[in-house]
Amino acid sequence: MSHGYVTDFSELVVVDGGSFHYPRSDGMVVFSSWRDVKKIVLRILGLLVVLVVVAMGLQIIASETGEVVVVTTQDQTGAKSETRLWIVAHEGSRWLRSGGGAASRWYQQLLANPQLELLRGTTRYYHRATPVPDMQATVNDLMSEKYGWADSYVGFLFGREDAIAIRLDDLSVP
Repeated sequence: MSHGYVTDFSELVVVDGGSFHYPRSDGMVVFSSWRDVKKIVLRILGLLVVLVVVAMGLQIIASETGEVVVVTTQDQTGAKSETRLWIVAHEGSRWLRSGGGAASRWYQQLLANPQLELLRGTTRYYHRATPVPDMQATVNDLMSEKYGWADSYVGFLFGREDAIAIRLDDLSVP
């Protein structure tokens, strides 16, 4: 009696005693019980869980690769929140990207109050944020150049189709 793995359940046959037979060109493969099938299913599920955990870990590593700035925004009630983002420079301005598009919480806060605080290293900057949708491709290219594999990986997971380029204009210190 040989044991094997079922890949096509359409030809699986249950016979007396609860055995499972799967016909193959090299003969009959026999699973002795549901327990064998459960083991296979659990192994597959375990592998899927491991793959998801690895993908999430890589996403966290990718997101923190390269220069990461801390942007502080305020909602309409004045409550502040911090968001860690990538930043690029282009034609004398600093640029951010809302990778989650218009649905992103911090982007919604910018629309309500476009003034923000940016912590870059140990230096604080104060900016007025202006969405510039026409610059999406340029900012995506600049992010790709600067952040390399990390930008490619995060883009693969979440896409860039709805990304919004955001120009930061300097404000005087409050």
